[in-house]
Amino acid sequence: MNGENAGNARAGDDARMELLVAAGAAERANRPRGLVVLAGLFLLSALAYALAGVSARAAAGASVERELRQTAEIAKIAERVRALQAVQSLRGLEPNSRIGKEIEDLAAEAGLTADPSGRKLVIGESEVTGVAVPGVAQRKYTAKMTGQDAAAILRWLNSVQTSDRTRGVEISVLGLKPEPQGTRGAWNVDVEFVRWERRP
Repeated sequence: MNGENAGNARAGDDARMELLVAAGAAERANRPRGLVVLAGLFLLSALAYALAGVSARAAAGASVERELRQTAEIAKIAERVRALQAVQSLRGLEPNSRIGKEIEDLAAEAGLTADPSGRKLVIGESEVTGVAVPGVAQRKYTAKMTGQDAAAILRWLNSVQTSDRTRGVEISVLGLKPEPQGTRGAWNVDVEFVRWERRP
């Protein structure tokens, strides 16, 4: 009888053990492990995407800041150019078609001629190109003389710049050389005057 009870108890233990194993297997089978792994992968992907977005945003922010600095520098340069243009436009005087003639007359009054033979000095006149100042033009007046007295040349250059008849005229280029033929006190001169004028 005891042996029978012991066999029944062992069989019951075996049955319980089988039930526990079966229950554990069923529990593992019902546990959504695949979903957890999939959710983990999605989470990792989302984190990688977020980090890439933060990095791209930081790079874009640095680029925008650099562009803003360059824009500010360009704006400052443009403002300086506008200020210089305003100063230049204030320099502009009323156009005067007689300036070349007045320079010639001042040369004659100083006793100067185009050459030692006494030929009258003729002033060349043109507009300087490549000067980008709105509303203002730069007129150029050129003179060439040979074999002239140095003191007379200096008097003439001074009077052109100080006379009311040639107001606003400035020396731009000046070349003085002694006469090569050895004439004492004789000089050759190439001079370029300029004058800023308002455009009509």
